[in-house]
Amino acid sequence: MRRFFAVIALLCIPAFAHAHEALPLRIIGRMPDAASPALYRLQVGAFLCQENAADAFCLLRGSGFQAAFESFRGLTRVMVVGIPAHEIIPSLQALAQLGFYAAIITLNI
Repeated sequence: MRRFFAVIALLCIPAFAHAHEALPLRIIGRMPDAASPALYRLQVGAFLCQENAADAFCLLRGSGFQAAFESFRGLTRVMVVGIPAHEIIPSLQALAQLGFYAAIITLNI
């Protein structure tokens, strides 16, 4: 039974990956509708070492992003906050150019 679900999962991955194929980094979470009035945040890292979190934070701030961080279970999450839905794709592209390779998309709460 496990093999069946594993095969189904592997067959479905290309279908889900296709939607974000043109983006240069891995996206975790659902891409919002560009017409959404909500603001979003993009988490670009979770660091055990505070110095690494500070480096990522400073890189984001220095590149014009509204950066933030929070502690979570012994890690420091670093994220870009306050992003309108229509700016998600350009923001992801800019993050990839800065060297970030993945982002978690969530509502900005």
